[in-house]
Amino acid sequence: MLKYNINKGQSINHVAHSDVVKTNYKQHQDETFDAPVNLEEGYKQIVYPVRKDFINDFKDECIAYPQDIKFNYLYSPFENSKVEFSNFINTPHKLEVYSKVTIVSPLAQSVDFTLDTCGKVIIWVNGSVQVEYAPFTRNINSSTSISLELQAGDNEVIIYALEIAERDVFYYYQLTLNTDINLEYYVDTNIDQEKYDQVVDYIDAIYFEQDANKSDIIKYNTHLDSIDQQLYFSYSEGFDIYRDTCGSADWKLVDQQTKSIDLSGDSDFMSYVTIQAIIDGIVVSKRFFISKITTTNVDLDTIEARKKFAAEYIAKHGQVNVNKSLVLLSLNNEYNQEVENGLLTVLEIVESKGDCADFYIVPLMIILKKYSHLLPTPMHDRLKQSILDFRYWIDEPGSDVMWWFSENHALLFHIAQYIAGDLYPNEVFTVSGNTGVTHSKIGKDRIVEWFEIFNKYGLAEWNSTTYIPIDIIGFLSLFELAPDAEIKQIASDAMDLTLKIIALNFNGDMMASSYGRCYEKELKAMEFGELTFITWMLWGKGYINTTSRSTALMALTDYQPPMLTQHFTYDGLEAKTIEYKQGINGVYSYLFKNSDYAVGSVVNYKAGSRGHQQHLFNISLKSDNTQLWINNPGELVPSGENRPSYWAGNQIMPRIEQVQNMTYLDYDLANASIKMVHMYLPNWKIDQIIIKDNYYIIVKDDVYVGVSTNVNPELTKFGPNTNKEIAMYGEDIKLAVLVERASNYKDLEEFSELIAAIDVSNNELRFGDNSLSIEESLVKLNGKEVMREADYLK
Repeated sequence: MLKYNINKGQSINHVAHSDVVKTNYKQHQDETFDAPVNLEEGYKQIVYPVRKDFINDFKDECIAYPQDIKFNYLYSPFENSKVEFSNFINTPHKLEVYSKVTIVSPLAQSVDFTLDTCGKVIIWVNGSVQVEYAPFTRNINSSTSISLELQAGDNEVIIYALEIAERDVFYYYQLTLNTDINLEYYVDTNIDQEKYDQVVDYIDAIYFEQDANKSDIIKYNTHLDSIDQQLYFSYSEGFDIYRDTCGSADWKLVDQQTKSIDLSGDSDFMSYVTIQAIIDGIVVSKRFFISKITTTNVDLDTIEARKKFAAEYIAKHGQVNVNKSLVLLSLNNEYNQEVENGLLTVLEIVESKGDCADFYIVPLMIILKKYSHLLPTPMHDRLKQSILDFRYWIDEPGSDVMWWFSENHALLFHIAQYIAGDLYPNEVFTVSGNTGVTHSKIGKDRIVEWFEIFNKYGLAEWNSTTYIPIDIIGFLSLFELAPDAEIKQIASDAMDLTLKIIALNFNGDMMASSYGRCYEKELKAMEFGELTFITWMLWGKGYINTTSRSTALMALTDYQPPMLTQHFTYDGLEAKTIEYKQGINGVYSYLFKNSDYAVGSVVNYKAGSRGHQQHLFNISLKSDNTQLWINNPGELVPSGENRPSYWAGNQIMPRIEQVQNMTYLDYDLANASIKMVHMYLPNWKIDQIIIKDNYYIIVKDDVYVGVSTNVNPELTKFGPNTNKEIAMYGEDIKLAVLVERASNYKDLEEFSELIAAIDVSNNELRFGDNSLSIEESLVKLNGKEVMREADYLK
């Protein structure tokens, strides 16, 4: 038995639970539907026909009290106040889970709770239904006030949670106590509490010394002594880990004596991982983020040499998918098992019409166009049929949940339709009933319309190191396969502009700017991103890694990039200020960079509104990917699934004003559920950290970063962010950030005095000899209005 107490404002989040049952769900019949492509970067709710059918089927369904459910699993929440099973599943699935606790009440009473969920929740108390709540607000939290009628003594509480997975699914419930009492509850299990608490405390205190590792030996730390229980490391994640057996080939033993995990022989990776133990048959696990990249760069003089090296490297080490298969066919001019493995991996997604199938179907067409003669007849026929059977837009009937509505997905669907129709002009496509000729014409018209918006406004997902590579898949595929010369030219021009965006925002060995959409993994391990491999091929600046989607296409293409090195910064050159608008909302992107650092932001964009995955402020130091950023977390779990997440995006977006190396950030968090902002701190790359009552200083080589704030900054000293996070708490948080070369000051003390003297509560901020006046709709530098006159990038 595991016992817990909660007070008002705390949640019941230790539960026994059943298996999470995943069932394929098909809507009643294939349908077309209509919805606009999102021309912005934020999240837009689209209700798919499959969700409508699901809600009709299950919203009011009566669920009987569970008689034979086995509660074989234990939910260990760690930082999470929710009971959460969020995940990503490519195709529609019905998700069901039961959980159970026993609430102990000293008397018969009504106890008030707040219930939060996105799906459907039913609560039985002592066998009787007391709550049914089914908002079904996809990935958007809904809350309701409930009361549980408790008898004196033990009260069995069973909670049923239902949701449909449409790609990413926020699958959770939260039961928060509202009555001002101390409430005791327990989980009925054979686990010894002391043994369980010891394991949980140890795992909870673990932090990896480096989030981005360049060694096969991954080191972690904790302030606790080792425990008798064996711990295991796995690349598995999500609720499926409960089915894994520790000690199998997929698991690595954690060495508690050396506090390390030996990943020698394992491929480089960038992903969420799990630390796990089994106590008396019960799994306890926690998810972390780390990466490993052990490849060393090679110095080659020409683009041609670097692309040749990249192709050979991908063929040997690249991620297994259709793009690696394409490289293998190109280099070896033969079909083998490795080629087949990549094709089979992708065919599973394309044939099931799984989400992100559009990322892979066009490279399949390149293989059919260029290497059809190498394919065995069964594989050739299967590839062809997968293209003829594919659904190319929502005006064709279907029951899938592929995401069509962001600019990168829309582009690839249109290209796929255009190229597929050209490949098979006289064939009838199964879903639409149209011939290839018709398909190709429709696809071409949509491509032209997409590029009209792109050429006018640029990318809505501005500067995104995650999604620019997806756009590049489309541009290079068009360049290679477009039957129309004008479309091929459009694609080439788009590549030119996209590479200019990259070059303008490039500093050191990678992009160093704000991003319209981001994820934790790209922020923390940018060396592993596709763009850094592409920039290494083109400019010799970046990182060789195992990515093999757009990187494979870049290694093989005949496209000739423009010379853009004039946009880089080198020793001895003056600093550059890069300003331009992006997207239909005219997002004002600002970057100040020199050979030692770069500071990038989005100027005064939707301040006070809820954010999504927008990365609004970034500092990059030197050339080794020392990235610092500030955000307001969207959830409490450091490596969670939400958008915004803990490190990526902002729950509430700040007002930002940047002038050269001086930046002001103003967070109004009155309506935020997490009243905190924080800075990510890769301490293993930093020389010195100084934290005082109203400011902090970061030193790397000969660069100083100073942050003045109106609340007390705190260095995190527990959990996965230990020594990697400076947190600031409050409802109204203001920050002034100055990045400078150390050579501009007599010593660190002089710089510290300057930062300490900045009064962020005053609208007039003194950065030494410079002053920034922050007014309602403008900012002044030394009394003169700063003009924001940049236009869209051409």
